[in-house]
Amino acid sequence: MKKAMLLVAAVLLALWPALSAAEAGAVKLPPCKEYALKNGLKVFIMETHEVPLVSLQLLVPAGSAMDDPGAEGMANLAGRLLTKGAAGLTANQIAESIEEVGGVINVNTGRDYSTVNVDFLAKDVALALDIMSK
Repeated sequence: MKKAMLLVAAVLLALWPALSAAEAGAVKLPPCKEYALKNGLKVFIMETHEVPLVSLQLLVPAGSAMDDPGAEGMANLAGRLLTKGAAGLTANQIAESIEEVGGVINVNTGRDYSTVNVDFLAKDVALALDIMSK
């Protein structure tokens, strides 16, 4: 279970300045800070404050390669269901709360990992964290 709790959250602010620097041939990423929570969650933070955007990504080691024989597609199904309702909220309630503030949520399931990605304005980071915690 501890492996399942091994999540990676990355906060990336100001993607546009990094992209402009890449065009100029010099990419300078901000320093990366690493934290470990009591539940085993690893948190990696890279931040700048030039653009008020917060991007979060949860990376869970639970992909299609871990599906049991005869239950192929379960990881993909579980990933698709994450935005269809959780913690007493319907799919419409989740979508409306995100759309009200101009946020975006995407869930993807790959072979080795499943990811949940959200993009919000920095002023709405509490809402982003609340939605991701459900």
